[in-house]
Amino acid sequence: MTREDYLNKLGQLEGSIRTNVQEYNTAYGEKRYEDAIKLTASIEKDISEYNSIAQMLCFDECANSDDPMITAVLKLDFPAIGVRDTLEGDGEIKNLVREVVDDKRKKIDLLKLDKYVRDRGGKGIGHDTNWKYMAERLNLLFAMDCAVEIGKGEEFIKEMSECYAVKEASREIDFGVKNPKAGTPISNTGLLKAVKAVVTAMVGEEYGAKVLTHDVRFLKMVSAKKSKKALALQCANHRYMREYLMEVCNRVITGSVYDVEYKRVKGK
Repeated sequence: MTREDYLNKLGQLEGSIRTNVQEYNTAYGEKRYEDAIKLTASIEKDISEYNSIAQMLCFDECANSDDPMITAVLKLDFPAIGVRDTLEGDGEIKNLVREVVDDKRKKIDLLKLDKYVRDRGGKGIGHDTNWKYMAERLNLLFAMDCAVEIGKGEEFIKEMSECYAVKEASREIDFGVKNPKAGTPISNTGLLKAVKAVVTAMVGEEYGAKVLTHDVRFLKMVSAKKSKKALALQCANHRYMREYLMEVCNRVITGSVYDVEYKRVKGK
């Protein structure tokens, strides 16, 4: 199939999704729940196919560019489709209404893009094909540093370095930065060195040299989040870390700045 054929297929799928969503709302409103369940299955199937084609078209554009990694980093995401259920109506009795969400964006999965390029005879993406292992090793460094920052002991840090789920090739990566020890986190200089190495492997030395301490602080802040468990943090999985690194590469290339979002007082 040509690119035009795939674009036509996207149009057909979107039309099918919109029609089935309308029929779902009618069926649900008339309490024909079995019909609504069947329509939901059909909607989900079409959404999955739509987003799969949209991802393939994005990957194809990246793969056919001069530098697939940089193209992906500049794009960050691709258009996708989905549905959203809301409750509408006044009073205690509300109706469930489903609507099509056609302004969704899905983040590019760099590991999947790397495989896509390799499967088509390419050498993969990135200026150093070890970038994916380096990204995992960096994630481990941030995880251990996070543990040190909240007071975990030497035994825990050692166990973490040996048992954290990374590929063996990732564990062997050496940034020239020693693992943190209890009470002694990695210096900002050491983390900056590691982040520069990963960014260089991803998009080249020209941009790796432009990595700033702000990039390190951003990665450090997003590398862990509050766990559901009390008094615990959850370290970022490797897919998320690759996404965060992609954003850092984007900032370095475009010269953009970081932002902070918060809830504002109304009227100000």
